[in-house]
Amino acid sequence: MKFTRPVSAQPPHRTGQPFLRHRRKDGFTLVEIMIVVVIVGVLAALALPSVQLVRENSRNAAVMNDIRVFANAFTAYHLESGEWPADRNPGLFPPEMDGWLSPNRFTRETPLGGNYDWDPESSGSKPADATAVVTVRGYTVPDSQIVRLLDRYDDGSADTGRIRSSGGNLFYIIE
Repeated sequence: MKFTRPVSAQPPHRTGQPFLRHRRKDGFTLVEIMIVVVIVGVLAALALPSVQLVRENSRNAAVMNDIRVFANAFTAYHLESGEWPADRNPGLFPPEMDGWLSPNRFTRETPLGGNYDWDPESSGSKPADATAVVTVRGYTVPDSQIVRLLDRYDDGSADTGRIRSSGGNLFYIIE
Protein backbone atom coordinates (compact mmCIF):
# COMPACT_ATOMS: atom_id res chain seq x y z
CA MET A 1 0.00 0.00 0.00
CA LYS A 2 1.30 3.33 -1.06
CA PHE A 3 0.77 6.40 1.13
CA THR A 4 -0.34 9.61 -0.66
CA ARG A 5 -0.84 12.98 0.85
CA PRO A 6 -4.02 14.87 0.27
CA VAL A 7 -3.66 17.84 -2.12
CA SER A 8 -4.30 20.40 0.60
CA ALA A 9 -1.48 19.05 2.69
CA GLN A 10 1.22 19.59 0.07
CA PRO A 11 3.76 22.26 1.00
CA PRO A 12 3.71 25.53 -1.00
CA HIS A 13 7.16 24.99 -2.55
CA ARG A 14 5.84 22.24 -4.76
CA THR A 15 3.69 24.68 -6.71
CA GLY A 16 6.72 26.56 -7.95
CA GLN A 17 6.53 29.21 -5.23
CA PRO A 18 9.44 29.45 -2.83
CA PHE A 19 8.54 28.83 0.76
CA LEU A 20 7.88 32.23 2.34
CA ARG A 21 7.11 33.14 5.86
CA HIS A 22 4.52 35.88 6.04
CA ARG A 23 5.08 38.48 8.75
CA ARG A 24 2.35 40.73 9.91
CA LYS A 25 3.39 44.40 9.69
CA ASP A 26 1.84 46.34 12.57
CA GLY A 27 3.89 49.58 12.57
CA PHE A 28 6.44 51.69 10.76
CA THR A 29 10.07 50.78 10.44
CA LEU A 30 12.79 53.04 11.75
CA VAL A 31 13.81 53.92 8.18
CA GLU A 32 10.28 55.04 7.32
CA ILE A 33 10.09 57.21 10.42
CA MET A 34 13.49 58.79 9.68
CA ILE A 35 12.43 59.59 6.10
CA VAL A 36 9.31 61.36 7.39
CA VAL A 37 11.40 63.33 9.94
CA VAL A 38 13.82 64.43 7.21
CA ILE A 39 10.98 65.52 4.91
CA VAL A 40 9.32 67.53 7.70
CA GLY A 41 12.67 69.13 8.55
CA VAL A 42 13.29 70.17 4.95
CA LEU A 43 9.79 71.65 4.65
CA ALA A 44 10.25 73.58 7.91
CA ALA A 45 13.62 74.91 6.73
CA LEU A 46 12.03 76.10 3.50
CA ALA A 47 9.10 77.77 5.29
CA LEU A 48 11.05 79.54 8.07
CA PRO A 49 12.44 82.44 5.98
CA SER A 50 8.97 83.16 4.62
CA VAL A 51 7.47 83.22 8.10
CA GLN A 52 10.22 85.55 9.32
CA LEU A 53 9.68 87.89 6.38
CA VAL A 54 5.94 88.04 7.08
CA ARG A 55 6.64 88.89 10.75
CA GLU A 56 9.11 91.59 9.69
CA ASN A 57 6.64 93.11 7.22
CA SER A 58 3.98 93.09 9.92
CA ARG A 59 6.25 94.97 12.35
CA ASN A 60 7.22 97.48 9.67
CA ALA A 61 3.57 98.09 8.78
CA ALA A 62 2.63 98.50 12.45
CA VAL A 63 5.35 101.08 13.14
CA MET A 64 4.54 103.02 9.97
CA ASN A 65 0.86 103.07 10.91
CA ASP A 66 1.71 104.39 14.39
CA ILE A 67 4.05 107.04 12.98
CA ARG A 68 1.46 108.26 10.47
CA VAL A 69 -1.22 108.47 13.19
CA PHE A 70 1.20 110.48 15.36
CA ALA A 71 2.24 112.71 12.46
CA ASN A 72 -1.40 113.46 11.59
CA ALA A 73 -2.20 114.29 15.22
CA PHE A 74 0.84 116.59 15.58
CA THR A 75 -0.02 118.30 12.28
CA ALA A 76 -3.65 118.81 13.31
CA TYR A 77 -2.49 120.28 16.63
CA HIS A 78 -0.11 122.62 14.79
CA LEU A 79 -2.80 123.76 12.36
CA GLU A 80 -5.23 124.50 15.19
CA SER A 81 -2.85 126.13 17.68
CA GLY A 82 -0.27 127.64 15.34
CA GLU A 83 2.64 126.00 17.17
CA TRP A 84 4.16 122.57 17.63
CA PRO A 85 3.97 120.80 21.01
CA ALA A 86 7.05 121.17 23.22
CA ASP A 87 9.90 118.67 22.97
CA ARG A 88 9.94 115.74 25.41
CA ASN A 89 12.38 112.95 26.14
CA PRO A 90 11.96 109.70 24.17
CA GLY A 91 9.03 107.65 25.43
CA LEU A 92 7.37 110.59 27.22
CA PHE A 93 4.00 111.78 26.07
CA PRO A 94 3.70 115.51 25.20
CA PRO A 95 0.93 116.77 27.53
CA GLU A 96 -0.33 119.19 24.86
CA MET A 97 -1.34 116.17 22.79
CA ASP A 98 -3.80 114.87 25.39
CA GLY A 99 -7.06 114.41 23.52
CA TRP A 100 -5.22 114.23 20.19
CA LEU A 101 -3.33 111.00 20.81
CA SER A 102 -3.53 107.97 23.06
CA PRO A 103 -0.78 108.31 25.70
CA ASN A 104 -0.45 104.52 25.95
CA ARG A 105 0.16 104.17 22.24
CA PHE A 106 2.87 106.83 22.22
CA THR A 107 4.71 105.67 25.38
CA ARG A 108 4.83 101.93 24.65
CA GLU A 109 7.80 100.22 23.04
CA THR A 110 7.68 100.40 19.24
CA PRO A 111 7.29 97.26 17.10
CA LEU A 112 10.93 97.83 16.05
CA GLY A 113 12.16 98.19 19.63
CA GLY A 114 13.06 101.51 21.23
CA ASN A 115 10.67 104.39 21.96
CA TYR A 116 8.68 106.96 20.04
CA ASP A 117 9.90 110.54 20.34
CA TRP A 118 8.61 113.91 19.27
CA ASP A 119 11.20 116.36 17.90
CA PRO A 120 9.85 119.84 17.10
CA GLU A 121 11.67 122.75 15.50
CA SER A 122 13.63 123.64 18.64
CA SER A 123 15.16 120.17 18.94
CA GLY A 124 18.67 119.48 17.70
CA SER A 125 18.23 115.70 17.56
CA LYS A 126 16.64 115.46 14.11
CA PRO A 127 17.75 115.89 10.49
CA ALA A 128 18.98 119.44 9.84
CA ASP A 129 16.48 120.18 7.06
CA ALA A 130 13.45 119.08 9.11
CA THR A 131 11.15 121.22 11.25
CA ALA A 132 8.98 118.56 12.91
CA VAL A 133 9.82 114.87 13.22
CA VAL A 134 8.34 111.75 14.79
CA THR A 135 11.26 109.51 15.72
CA VAL A 136 11.79 105.89 16.71
CA ARG A 137 14.72 106.17 19.12
CA GLY A 138 17.01 103.19 19.58
CA TYR A 139 15.40 100.57 17.36
CA THR A 140 16.71 97.06 18.01
CA VAL A 141 15.92 95.32 14.72
CA PRO A 142 18.70 94.59 12.19
CA ASP A 143 19.60 97.37 9.77
CA SER A 144 18.57 95.07 6.92
CA GLN A 145 14.97 95.34 8.17
CA ILE A 146 15.22 99.14 8.20
CA VAL A 147 16.53 99.06 4.62
CA ARG A 148 13.49 97.02 3.56
CA LEU A 149 11.22 99.45 5.43
CA LEU A 150 12.80 102.39 3.58
CA ASP A 151 12.44 100.56 0.25
CA ARG A 152 8.78 99.80 0.84
CA TYR A 153 7.54 103.03 2.43
CA ASP A 154 9.87 105.71 1.03
CA ASP A 155 12.58 106.28 -1.56
CA GLY A 156 14.89 103.53 -0.26
CA SER A 157 17.61 105.89 0.96
CA ALA A 158 18.46 106.44 4.61
CA ASP A 159 19.64 110.00 3.84
CA THR A 160 16.85 111.40 1.68
CA GLY A 161 13.08 111.28 1.52
CA ARG A 162 10.48 111.58 4.23
CA ILE A 163 11.75 108.59 6.24
CA ARG A 164 15.40 108.57 7.23
CA SER A 165 17.64 106.44 9.39
CA SER A 166 20.78 107.35 11.30
CA GLY A 167 22.55 106.11 14.42
CA GLY A 168 19.91 103.58 15.46
CA ASN A 169 17.08 106.10 15.00
CA LEU A 170 14.30 106.21 12.42
CA PHE A 171 12.99 109.68 11.53
CA TYR A 172 9.63 110.45 9.93
CA ILE A 173 9.75 114.06 8.72
CA ILE A 174 6.43 115.89 9.02
CA GLU A 175 7.70 119.27 7.89
